[in-house]
Amino acid sequence: MPEIDKSDLRDCQYEAILKVEESLKNNCERTLLQMATGAGKTRTSINLFYRLLKYANAKRILFLVDRNNLGEQAESAFNGFKDNGREFKENYTIQRLQNNIINENAHVVITTIQRLYSILNNDNEYDNSLDDKSSFERDSQNIIREVKYNSKVPIETFDFIFIDECHRSIYGEWQMVLKYFDAFIIGLTATPSKHTIGFFNKNLVYEYSLERSIIDGVNVDCRVFRIKTEISEKGALLEENTVVPIMDKGTRREIYEKLEEDIKYENKDLDRKVISKNQIRTILQAYKDSVFTQLYPNRKDDCIPKTLIFAKDDNHAENIVEIAREVFGKGNDFCRKITYTSTDPKGLIREFNNSFDFRIAVSVDMISTGSDIQSLEVLIFMRNISSEIYYEQMKGRGVRTIDKEVLKVSTPNALEGKDFYYLIDAIGITENTKSISTPLENKETRSISTEKLLERIALGDRSEKTLRAIVGRMSTLNKKISKKDIDKLREVSPNKKTLLEITNDIYNTVDYDIIANKEEVEIMNMRNDAVDPLCNSKYRNELLSIFNKSYYIIDNVNPDKVIFTDFSLESAAKIINSFTTFISSNKDSIEALSFIYSKNYKISYSLLYDLQEKLFGFNHQLKIPIIWENYYLVDKERVKSKRVEDILCNLIQLVRFAIGNISTLEDINVLGSRNFEFWKGRQKRNYNIEFDSQQSIFLEELKKYILYNGYIHSKKEINSALEDIGGYKRFEQLFIDFCSVSNFHSLEDMLDDLSLSLIS
Repeated sequence: MPEIDKSDLRDCQYEAILKVEESLKNNCERTLLQMATGAGKTRTSINLFYRLLKYANAKRILFLVDRNNLGEQAESAFNGFKDNGREFKENYTIQRLQNNIINENAHVVITTIQRLYSILNNDNEYDNSLDDKSSFERDSQNIIREVKYNSKVPIETFDFIFIDECHRSIYGEWQMVLKYFDAFIIGLTATPSKHTIGFFNKNLVYEYSLERSIIDGVNVDCRVFRIKTEISEKGALLEENTVVPIMDKGTRREIYEKLEEDIKYENKDLDRKVISKNQIRTILQAYKDSVFTQLYPNRKDDCIPKTLIFAKDDNHAENIVEIAREVFGKGNDFCRKITYTSTDPKGLIREFNNSFDFRIAVSVDMISTGSDIQSLEVLIFMRNISSEIYYEQMKGRGVRTIDKEVLKVSTPNALEGKDFYYLIDAIGITENTKSISTPLENKETRSISTEKLLERIALGDRSEKTLRAIVGRMSTLNKKISKKDIDKLREVSPNKKTLLEITNDIYNTVDYDIIANKEEVEIMNMRNDAVDPLCNSKYRNELLSIFNKSYYIIDNVNPDKVIFTDFSLESAAKIINSFTTFISSNKDSIEALSFIYSKNYKISYSLLYDLQEKLFGFNHQLKIPIIWENYYLVDKERVKSKRVEDILCNLIQLVRFAIGNISTLEDINVLGSRNFEFWKGRQKRNYNIEFDSQQSIFLEELKKYILYNGYIHSKKEINSALEDIGGYKRFEQLFIDFCSVSNFHSLEDMLDDLSLSLIS
């Protein structure tokens, strides 16, 4: 094929296309690309599609997306693609499936794998709403979807299949759909798991990580800001006889009841069992108080940055929206919920992206993957995530870069642009261990009521899928159950065990590590013993009655208070480590660093600028104010200020501090001003010279220039820098007599001494 036109491609996109084509030339049936969120996977795919259709005689290519709105985005991207002024759609037919009929003339077919399965299954219709949720929001099923030959859809229907975001269900539950077709499979993902790599025969041809994309300036990194409140960390106690609202989960209707016992709830019970509106209010108030003091201190407090809050469920989202409007004192348009229960959620996403008034969106999963909201500057996690891959996908909503002027349209007070986004951790998500776990339930059992599951077990069902399903539901119930209900269940249990103990007993019989070397008979005996309480009608009925309780207790009694708001020390250490790695690796190759290491501070503006550019090229996060603030976070005793001006000579201070040449980190303006007074004092002490008003004005300007730009090397530099006050000629007029009575042999000697005195 002809060479790839690099003119409109990022380097990472060009490299990815090159590697895929090389893999295809080698006749590899499966090829995997890892490209960070925001790096342009879709654009990479479109360029590949175009080249395969135009030069490789591909007949038809399938583009599998994770959900409906991503299909719409992909279709729009294909329609907007041009080659030599001609649009993609002028040359090739694009079909985004909205029914179960594949257009025989289509060159590009866009759909989800669920709909494709429905087509192969000969279904006449398909419920579009099934594709509204991302696969990351649905547990993969412990089943393989079987596929039979369908003469209407021959195996050669597609020459190439592209999978945009390879969720584990693609190579698990739906793998037979992919294997049905005689086609090359190309996978694209931001977060590959070892299982994904395994499905693609370990043929991972290109890796472009989030870290690399941040270094290249394709994406921005996050800065973690932690909010801790007393209730968020420790929970609270509702005492017996307290009258509290009880809210029905379905209708949200509230009634008041007197508590019959003390209820001690933990932080994990929040918004699952107990709602503390004071806790939600305290977190949101802490964000409001911090946004223009700690997060964006240089912005006017007239426009909250675009903010996305992840809630635990729909009810939690409703409460956050209600309280956010109250805390910020804004109208309904200011904060809105975007979940699957919202009216026109896709329209709301567009509105959040484009509307000035809509500043805070609250979602559960709807915007967790794929949605491209470049103007988003703050993510607030008020829910925990156990999956590392899903967590990375959710974080990816904030990484998108945006042109400074475009950002100002959405957020007029964002004068400094978007160099990073804030991840505000209000739940401890950045501190928790995450993993990829096997779901306890599969689709077959999820559709069965708890009553039916218990009935099956009572009638002798000891299958792994049934036991895993009941363990999942009992585990969930155990997190919400009151002490009163725990005791009641223990009383009626034949073996007097708690619900948690019975749940663990059952899980042990399906835990592969425990049963791996046991005989089938032994396993069955274990299962019979473990489920014995569930075969007791009295216990089963009591358990069902507790399952059927569906309400929240609202804690409107306990006040909450902030116990910590600051940036994450772990995040700060990461920035500092990157900075120290850079300077230690480049101390001999970058001239400015060599000067600082040898304590020679005759460092000109050009040398400092070169250092700054190379530092920024190494990692776009490594800007002077960011490095400085992170040093302050980890070492407040030795760093004298939290924030400094973004001036070049502060780089000298940072490097000196990092390599141990100075024991305290101080703004060069503060240090320089103090050293300037010492310098003038020496002239008076040594030569009995006091500078007159004209000399003082000139010296002040000279001081300012040196502190902002570095050592002055020439007359030409003074002429250029101080032209407004007479340049070198004026300098000579004012200070030639000073040189004659001082120890300086020339004006150049005086400049040399002044420059080094200010910066050293």
